[in-house]
Amino acid sequence: MNSRRIITCLMVPGSLVFLLSMAVWHWTAQPELLQTFLPFWPYVVLALGVLLGWRYQRSRLLLTLLVLTLSQPQLVEFLPLHMITFSLAVISIILPLNLLWLAFSSERHLLSLATTSRLIVIAGQGGLIWLAYHFYAQQSWAILRMNLFSHPLFDFMASLPLGTMLPLAIAMFVATFLSLLIALLWRPTMERGAQVWMLVSVFLAQLTTGDEALFYGATAVLILIVALLEASHSMAFRDELTGLGSRRALNEYLQRLSGCYTLAMVDIDHFKRVNDSHGHDIGDQVLKMVAGCLAKVKGGGKAFRYGGEEFTVVFSGKQRDHVLPYLEELRIDISRSVFSLRSKPRPKKKPKKIASQSTKPKTLKVTVSMGVAEHLERKQTAAQVVKVADIALYRAKDGGRNKIC
Repeated sequence: MNSRRIITCLMVPGSLVFLLSMAVWHWTAQPELLQTFLPFWPYVVLALGVLLGWRYQRSRLLLTLLVLTLSQPQLVEFLPLHMITFSLAVISIILPLNLLWLAFSSERHLLSLATTSRLIVIAGQGGLIWLAYHFYAQQSWAILRMNLFSHPLFDFMASLPLGTMLPLAIAMFVATFLSLLIALLWRPTMERGAQVWMLVSVFLAQLTTGDEALFYGATAVLILIVALLEASHSMAFRDELTGLGSRRALNEYLQRLSGCYTLAMVDIDHFKRVNDSHGHDIGDQVLKMVAGCLAKVKGGGKAFRYGGEEFTVVFSGKQRDHVLPYLEELRIDISRSVFSLRSKPRPKKKPKKIASQSTKPKTLKVTVSMGVAEHLERKQTAAQVVKVADIALYRAKDGGRNKIC
């Protein structure tokens, strides 16, 4: 379990947005301009969320915004007076379940059949609330008022500021929170971390009323928006397969550098042969293995995937002679790495006879060639440095591969 990755995904961006919003709301010395703007803030965030969801074709974001909007007491108050209390009680219970359902739903096009089906499910819940109130009100209230925390173990909850929130609603929020947290631990992503903090904001919105409830609801939406922007940035600047910075990230990084730096072009030897002989799945595994080694390069080097089987390592503020030992150590580490190959796919059913384990699994030897160039002159562009490194790389490959030139 990568604890560092989990903590990063949980903290960025969800907790930062949440804590900043809390600080703004509880800031005792709020300027008059901020006090004037805060009542309009939820509507600004909602409009921004709808705009970005439509622009980036994020149906899950738009459906989540719809669910959060329909759960607002200000909208429920348009119902007949005799239905308001019952509707708010039901919404407080099904709201976290809807958020959990949407969090684990796959992304679909806005005009797809799947998105239409989800809209029907959300709209159908309103119809079920109407039917439950008019035909099964007594039985429904009995279910809504169930206390799952009647055991003495939960006596401490009486001292918590939970207001008039139903025990069943609290149980649904806790179950949803634990589900999202387990999903984050299992596969840590920024989106999962944002969903955890989004749920915390929604829970606070359910505990409060009026402008404060609207503000916490807007915070939940803002967390999802920032997570969407972070994910879009990551898709543009990070290679999905290897996790390294993409070529676009490399170009921007080189533009910010000035003065001395050293750049190494790294190419996997005979990579086409690996794909042709063992398939693209093995090729992808080789790419990830080499990328993992490059990410650990010493000497302050920063690794990027240039494209295909080519990578780039940049050492800011370092001359060629200073980085060659680090690159040589990297080349040796990759050449010594053992990449095991399965001779046959693992069978779906357990075989009746267990094959002998005496045969050793086949291994694949992976090596890399490197071309190194140094940036010293001010008039020398980054593209020219890359070109010089490329020429050196071809010399290394022509000279027998598994070399540095």
